[in-house]
Amino acid sequence: MEFNMSIFLTYVEFTQKLTNEKVNELSKYANLKTYSKGQVIFTESDFPLEKIFIVKSGQVELKKQIVVETNNFIPINRYDYQRLVE
Repeated sequence: MEFNMSIFLTYVEFTQKLTNEKVNELSKYANLKTYSKGQVIFTESDFPLEKIFIVKSGQVELKKQIVVETNNFIPINRYDYQRLVE
């Protein structure tokens, strides 16, 4: 059985208030794509994205990488830390 994007989209919560005509129009721009486990779908440098992703099956893990420069920190000892949090 062939995958029907219009039918699939009718089960997606944010499309349920759309008319059938609007869902059919949206389906023209939708692409079914399969990703492997662990494959990166997009990165922060890809933003702004001009598309949305709907997970048909499986799971997606979102991660944010934070780069910290050590010259932005002032080292404090345990005594100073305890005074600050009291």
